[in-house]
Amino acid sequence: MKSNKKIFISYERGDFEIASRLYYDLKKHGLSPWLDKIDLFVGQNWKLAIKKAIRESDYFLALLSRNSISKKGYVQKELKIALEMLDELVESDIFIIPVRLDECRPNDQKLQDIHWADLYPSYEDGLKLILKAFDIDTGEPISDEDKSEIPFMRYGTKIKPYSQNEINEILEKHRIWIESKKEKGEQAIFINADLRKFDFSNVALPEANFQEANLQEANFQNANLQKATFREAHLYSVNFKNANLEEADLTEAYLHDTNMQNTNLQSANLERAMLNESFLIHTKLAKTKLTGAILKNIKTDITTISMIPNELIEIFGNSFFVQGWTDFKKNNIIERHIIFPPEYQQAGMSVLTYFNSILIDKYPDTKVSVTIKQENLKVTMIVETPEGKKEEIQKTLDQFEFFCISNLA
Repeated sequence: MKSNKKIFISYERGDFEIASRLYYDLKKHGLSPWLDKIDLFVGQNWKLAIKKAIRESDYFLALLSRNSISKKGYVQKELKIALEMLDELVESDIFIIPVRLDECRPNDQKLQDIHWADLYPSYEDGLKLILKAFDIDTGEPISDEDKSEIPFMRYGTKIKPYSQNEINEILEKHRIWIESKKEKGEQAIFINADLRKFDFSNVALPEANFQEANLQEANFQNANLQKATFREAHLYSVNFKNANLEEADLTEAYLHDTNMQNTNLQSANLERAMLNESFLIHTKLAKTKLTGAILKNIKTDITTISMIPNELIEIFGNSFFVQGWTDFKKNNIIERHIIFPPEYQQAGMSVLTYFNSILIDKYPDTKVSVTIKQENLKVTMIVETPEGKKEEIQKTLDQFEFFCISNLA
């Protein structure tokens, strides 16, 4: 069962990676953390939303590092609000929890008087101390190497194992359910299922429910998973190559090291999903919801990047490994957003794929700056080398011939 404990995470922007890791670890233990990059909505007044989140929180985690204590910024304003709230509480109450990320010492005397937790040199030991403050007993700390090998658990509920015969029976009932337009058979429901390393390649499981299931190293290559549910599922090293996940729900799913090469994720929901080190090459992301997603160290290509929101490029772009580019940086790419009319979606993808091939062939080892613009049906890519030389390539969506390749002064 999920906890009602609300936890505000205050951090300096340079510490976002560890803040996001802590955010997801707290969620896995049934808590309700709040992190601006994940929980703020487009159009919100962010200053008012942050103040409101702090005042509604049961705990305030102050992530302290040499970065945060040496700078004057909004993180100091967040801490000031929290300290004012602390003054209103009984002295024995726990509200602010200082969490050190390195060998630093907080400047504020009130923080110095509060026992802190350290997330270094052992993140796991520090996390255990933090959870103890929330009355959560984790037992012995687990190393990063061991985490991917243990059965995945959510909110203390053990996952349910399945045999191959049970899986086959469920698949057959689901086939009948789909073909009869939901009048016969049964929907495939694998909530909390233990499906590690199962082979679902080429299966048709549209609208199946895999919520909170452990699918570590499962194979869904070429599977039809349209409108399927994978909310909060453990998808470590899953193979989704060529799978159809259009309109699927992958909210808060754990997709570390997942293969999504040529996967259809159009109109899917990947909000707050963790996709670290996953393969997103020739991945279809049109209208995909990616608010709050973690995209650190993904392997990708220029076509896929063009569909990733700017705010995620700003946060994670420097960590991307781009196909054909040995040293991609976020400032190399791309003026966004490119929106193709429905009738020109395929033509648009062809344009971007062509642009990608140009960059790989002509600039494999060059730190070029790339801008891709769209004006009505005309799509233009401008490539600028470090020496200032520019090349412009244009194509119209209603024609498949490039009408202009020119060198600009």
